[in-house]
Amino acid sequence: MSIVTFSILAALAAVATSGLILAFQLYLSRKRQRRFHNLQLIPNILMTRFPLLFVGRSRSIFRLSGDFLEMPVYLQEHGYQVEEVEITSNEDSINSLIRLLNTATEPVHMIASEAFADAAYSLALDGHPKLATLTLIGTKSSDDKRISLRPTRLPVFERPELRPSILASSFMTEEIALEHMVSLAEYDLR
Repeated sequence: MSIVTFSILAALAAVATSGLILAFQLYLSRKRQRRFHNLQLIPNILMTRFPLLFVGRSRSIFRLSGDFLEMPVYLQEHGYQVEEVEITSNEDSINSLIRLLNTATEPVHMIASEAFADAAYSLALDGHPKLATLTLIGTKSSDDKRISLRPTRLPVFERPELRPSILASSFMTEEIALEHMVSLAEYDLR
């Protein structure tokens, strides 16, 4: 096999693989969106006083729906003020989060994916004035740098069970998230 033939076959394999990954992601996205046809809204008595700010990584071919999938949309459908922000993970995380919080008009309940957990935890440790609470989702880092001798100035909730699943067929994770948002609303009433 010549190098030209090998190069052509490698290029075709790369295009086919990219096409299959993209088609699979679109299939899963449509399958998850079909769940919304059967969605029954639960009336909420308690809403958070401050908006929910979801901070995740920017989308890619492997994460077309982002880090939080349909969770922000689900919570918005239930009446919460929701904003979803994507930050590229090669930026300085702490400075990006500080800039993001400084542009906010009021304090926010930040929900951060594991990519920004350490930077967000540092902000909670220092007690940033625009941060009402912090919820960390996803898996804990293997080298947990968040162990500190002093407590955080703001409440931090570590909720790895809130990591949405690409293959989910029910709203179980979103319903758990809804219960967590009600507990945040109860915290706001203090």
